[in-house]
Amino acid sequence: PRESSLGAARKGSFPFAMQPDEADAAFHDAEAASDADQPSTVADFDAFLPTAPSSTELTVAAPVPPTGSEGGKDAKTVTLDDLAITAGCKAEEAATGTPPDEAEEELTQFEAVFDNRLEPGKSYFLVSVRWYRQWKAFVNAPTVHARPGRVDNEDLLDDPESAEPSFLLHAGVRENSHFQALNSEAWDLLVSWYGGGPVLVRKAYDDRGFANYDLRGVKLVLKRSSNIPQGVTVVISKATTIGDLKAAMCHHFEVDGDMCRVWDYYGGKRYALLARSYETVMDVNLTEGQEIMLEEKTEQGTWLWPSTPDSGMTSSSTGYYEQQAINVVLEGPGPSSPGLVGLSNLGNTCFMNSIIQCCSAWAPLRDVFLSDAFRAEINRSNPLGHEGKVAEGFAALMSMIYGGTGRKIAPRGFKKMIGDLCPQFQGYNQHDSHELLNFLLDGLHEDLNRIMNKPYTDGVEAKGRADAVVAQEFFDTFKLRNDSVLVDRCSGQFKSTVVCPTCGFVSRTFDPYFSVSVPLAKAAATEKTMSVKAFLQGSRPRSLTVVVPSVGPALHILAAVSRQVGVPVGSLICAETHYGSIYKLIPRACPLEDIHSHDEITVYQVDDVAPFEAELDWMPLPPPEEWYANLFGNRTTGQLDSSDDEGDAPTDTEEEDLEMTPVSGAPEDGLETKQSDLEVGTKTSPRVSMDADEPGEQQGEKKAAEEEEEEE
Repeated sequence: PRESSLGAARKGSFPFAMQPDEADAAFHDAEAASDADQPSTVADFDAFLPTAPSSTELTVAAPVPPTGSEGGKDAKTVTLDDLAITAGCKAEEAATGTPPDEAEEELTQFEAVFDNRLEPGKSYFLVSVRWYRQWKAFVNAPTVHARPGRVDNEDLLDDPESAEPSFLLHAGVRENSHFQALNSEAWDLLVSWYGGGPVLVRKAYDDRGFANYDLRGVKLVLKRSSNIPQGVTVVISKATTIGDLKAAMCHHFEVDGDMCRVWDYYGGKRYALLARSYETVMDVNLTEGQEIMLEEKTEQGTWLWPSTPDSGMTSSSTGYYEQQAINVVLEGPGPSSPGLVGLSNLGNTCFMNSIIQCCSAWAPLRDVFLSDAFRAEINRSNPLGHEGKVAEGFAALMSMIYGGTGRKIAPRGFKKMIGDLCPQFQGYNQHDSHELLNFLLDGLHEDLNRIMNKPYTDGVEAKGRADAVVAQEFFDTFKLRNDSVLVDRCSGQFKSTVVCPTCGFVSRTFDPYFSVSVPLAKAAATEKTMSVKAFLQGSRPRSLTVVVPSVGPALHILAAVSRQVGVPVGSLICAETHYGSIYKLIPRACPLEDIHSHDEITVYQVDDVAPFEAELDWMPLPPPEEWYANLFGNRTTGQLDSSDDEGDAPTDTEEEDLEMTPVSGAPEDGLETKQSDLEVGTKTSPRVSMDADEPGEQQGEKKAAEEEEEEE
């Protein structure tokens, strides 16, 4: 949003420099006093001042209702089409001329009429950034880029394929990212050259001192009391006044404006009477998709309903806010458990509802506001607080959530409260949940701050003292100006250390906080999937897929296998294998980070895991034939492949490169490979197996036979 002229004036900044001119003479006497007449002392200066008037009265004019806000013959007719967010939009606009031959002249004419200032009340035309950038590229480098075709804004529409487009924009459109806003003169010039469409018009409005585009408006369902089931859905501007809305409803339903009044009919009940014609849709806190009721007088000239909100509607209010700022129970009866209450989405208010649910579930904070003890600590004179409005508003909402009145609540009162006190949360756009949490905790703290007059405090220096001593001194100094129930229950300190790169001086500070923001890693970063083979007693080997944390001990693998196959985790051991043989045992405390995706992990069920948990100072090596398998792909005999294709046999050059890298912790002489073995392929014994069904004596015999053959 851009700052309007009103906001600029408030901040004391103006878009132009104010220079004295001839008109300034009107503010000075025709005959200026000489230097001799000027006062020289304070007493002379007081006597020199002109006599002040006896009384000064400032008159504040009441807001003037806009045209069409009241009934009458002279009132301007306002229709629903006039109030629609898409007023002025159309499908196509034809070109009425041709652009200049020279691109430089085209750009000069455009810049002469283009005005990027945003003023409330004016209409602006939206142009797709995609087309606008093509045009800008052309006029700046006509020899490189081609002239664009007709203006095409279909990528901005929510329903571009519809036969009758609604001219509503898709969610998330932003200025400079999706569209470029043009004043009417600049748009008329471009469209007269290129033509195109659809023509998308949006008005600017004053958004709390800032001018902003009303891109999506607010959707309402309009009804009349004489035919409640039937309604008409409209999308109107957020700056629409209640007077214009009433006039348009009267025109649509053909009702005399003096014989009806407008109700905020939220949730199918009379939520609030909208009697102030000058208030806007944003002022009265209307929400996306809610109902508005036009109540008509009876034939006797009396109102159908009383002037008070629906007596059947349960609500809560702090007493400060008016009837548009109450929380409402939408569904009853009460919840099955205290606090088990749903919060209605008021339109992109998930950020607020999630924080409310978190805070209501935190007993140390919730219990403070469920009792009236906090009211004795409200500091209404704190200039940094909100006169107790945040504390009272939060307490009213907690009382409704835990009051057992309903299982679904619309926190409209709380939403209006935070919007009034923190303008960035006004409206129904998406916001950051943590920003709202910081505002809420800080607001509760300042509203309940026990320090009425904050003293001046000096900074704390570490001076080489221990962190515990320095941190306590920082905190004691902080509590001299900040002491509340929030400080008692949810405050902490961040330690910050800064080292000077020149002199090496170390500065340590401790900064207070009420909440800590921590990153939440994605599931892909916190978990990993592994393929595991399981050898269980009394069953055939099984291939399993398990999901384990990315960080933690290897015990997670055994636990995952135990859950899948239903065997005690205490009877399982884990090992890394190569081609069916154990390469090394994996201790249960082994970090999962050390197990890679290409490792072959096998789990065995044994009678006693104690022998396998002992610390080993050696690492078993694969049998000799495994080296042949790794090199030449023959896993059964350990010999070279006898392929008919001579090209598959290793060449002399390849044989020179076949050097084996010693395994860490293993003797190097056990890794030697005789050149004669590579040339003729010495026969070796069958591969040693560690399968559970192979007796230990047979394994020992095979091992001895293998050693004899190696010696030969």
